Amino acid sequence: MGQDKQVKKDSPLYEQNTLILAASQNGNLVKIEKDKSLALINAWEESEKAKAQTKANRELCSIEIWENNMKTALELDLKKMEEKLELEKAEYTKRFKKKFLLSECRTEDATGLTQIVNQSGSASGRMDGLVAELSGA
Repeated sequence: MGQDKQVKKDSPLYEQNTLILAASQNGNLVKIEKDKSLALINAWEESEKAKAQTKANRELCSIEIWENNMKTALELDLKKMEEKLELEKAEYTKRFKKKFLLSECRTEDATGLTQIVNQSGSASGRMDGLVAELSGA
């Protein structure tokens, strides 16, 4: 029985089968190694894509934050300007009303003087009336 096994190992058919089996196993190992390498490459690519996407998102967020800060600052400046303009408007309105009242008083005074002059018939009477009016008598 031991000789039969020995004969089989020495036969050319056994050597061919061994070579075919070894080549088949070697091919399977090559395929496994190739698949493993491709899987590692794909994983690395996905990792790099994720890193790039994260970086881009971070930059977009920082840009949005900057925009919001600028908008807030500009809105604050605009509000300050509007308040300043409102104060100036109130000041000018106050001045205008004061000038208007002064001109109204002057007009009334001039009208009163004109009436006094018209009421008195003579020149001396006019002067006496003006003096009396101005002195409050």
